[in-house]
Amino acid sequence: MKEIKFRGKRMGSDEWLHGDLVHRNGKTHIFPVDGMNSAEYYEVDPGTVGQFTGLHDGRRGQGQEIYPGDIVKEEDRGFIYICKWNRHRCEFAWFLKDGSYIGSIGDMRIGLKVIGNIHDNPELMRS
Repeated sequence: MKEIKFRGKRMGSDEWLHGDLVHRNGKTHIFPVDGMNSAEYYEVDPGTVGQFTGLHDGRRGQGQEIYPGDIVKEEDRGFIYICKWNRHRCEFAWFLKDGSYIGSIGDMRIGLKVIGNIHDNPELMRS
């Protein structure tokens, strides 16, 4: 069964929260599942929210979780990709920095390393 959870950046903070997505009173919140007070949910910037792709980086696919907006580097050849939702194919996909479609996220998961994300590391998009 695929684990369904979301990530979002807490409002007024640099903290990333992981858990269930909650919409309340016109605002977006994350109900954390990672050790924070389980009776609380926290407002997050809706522009940073992404659903877990179900994949992890690393050679064996057991490393860091991959979310839309993550920037990954192919360890063997050094290519840099961005994970985005491809609305035309209804799937998570890899894109180059210039926006060129590379392929389905499930097609290329060996030897990728998350090196940042578009929210915290916009400079990675310029190099």
